[in-house]
Amino acid sequence: MEWSDVLNYLQAGENSTTKFFTSIRSEDVLGSVIVGLYNAKGGCIFVGLDVKNFHLIGTNIDQNWVDSFVQAHCTPFISVRLEFIHKNDKTIVCMAIPEGIQKPAYYKNQCYRLQDTEPYHPLLEKVTTPLFQLIETPKESICIEETELSESPHIDLTLLSSQPDLTEETLDLDILTTELLELSQALQTEEPLKKAASAIPELKLSISKVSSKPSLNSRQNQVLHYLKDHPQITNKNYRALYKVSHKTAHLELVDLVAKGYLVSQGAGRNTAYVLS
Repeated sequence: MEWSDVLNYLQAGENSTTKFFTSIRSEDVLGSVIVGLYNAKGGCIFVGLDVKNFHLIGTNIDQNWVDSFVQAHCTPFISVRLEFIHKNDKTIVCMAIPEGIQKPAYYKNQCYRLQDTEPYHPLLEKVTTPLFQLIETPKESICIEETELSESPHIDLTLLSSQPDLTEETLDLDILTTELLELSQALQTEEPLKKAASAIPELKLSISKVSSKPSLNSRQNQVLHYLKDHPQITNKNYRALYKVSHKTAHLELVDLVAKGYLVSQGAGRNTAYVLS
């Protein structure tokens, strides 16, 4: 990004995809804006500019600080790409926030969405009820619709905070349940197509191609996006980003290698994975 691009953003002013920070005085405000942009259409956050007076302030934040901040407070991990613009011995940082792949995202278990220029709560607080419990007891499950809380945008529903925390074992069961549901749906859809195509040779090839297309779960899609801005990922990184067990991280990374998305480098605990 060039200085002329920054001037264009300044001229357009703040909007639903662009925010300006003179400095990071409140991490909570920054976190809510990052999540708000991710849950909307993505956008840019400029740090080190006094937009009201058009003064260059500068900043010293870097990629490591942003990655650590997002990993500590945002769920799922959001890959924020930084660009540095140097002008008059000052450094301006532009944070590029992608539109979310795995929505909604949460900052400190609170969901935000950017509307106009300010983040607000479109959803209630994050529900932590394991998926398999919702399937076993559908009558007692909680269904939350996306609604604007216009009268009191910061309502905290304490009822939901009483739900049990997810452990690594629960996460593994959730993954298994999701995979079984996806398999059941695939079989219900694919088998009638194969029977109908048995009398039409031309359809057999196309159905075969559709059936053989590799499918990825949400974490695997997210890690491919993560690797566009990071040189590699390890099993330890994967566990930290997505709060899964060592076994789950290993299986999902190896699956990405088998499907041709990643290439493994090294061996044992030094194994790392890069884009193929």
